[in-house]
Amino acid sequence: MKEVTEFTNNLLDGSIKQDEINTFIGKLKNNELDSELQEIKEMIEDQLSYVHPLKMKTQAKMRKTGKHNQKVLDALNNIKTSDDVNQALSALKAIFA
Repeated sequence: MKEVTEFTNNLLDGSIKQDEINTFIGKLKNNELDSELQEIKEMIEDQLSYVHPLKMKTQAKMRKTGKHNQKVLDALNNIKTSDDVNQALSALKAIFA
């Protein structure tokens, strides 16, 4: 999950170089990051299914975070399968706008 998180953070703060973007996208398209994406998917499932009857605010926050993370994962999968990578990257950035 580390490489995906680092890429996303660097993309959003503008500190990433084009060659780093290309390298990440290459790994994504070559299925080299599938284990990280699976970790993220499992984390999202935990967040969306979090239940605690005495901590309703925490439960709501976890589910909200899970829904957001699901959008990010969907955007990453879109980058992975998209022919128009620039548009897919823009969609990822738009989630955080």
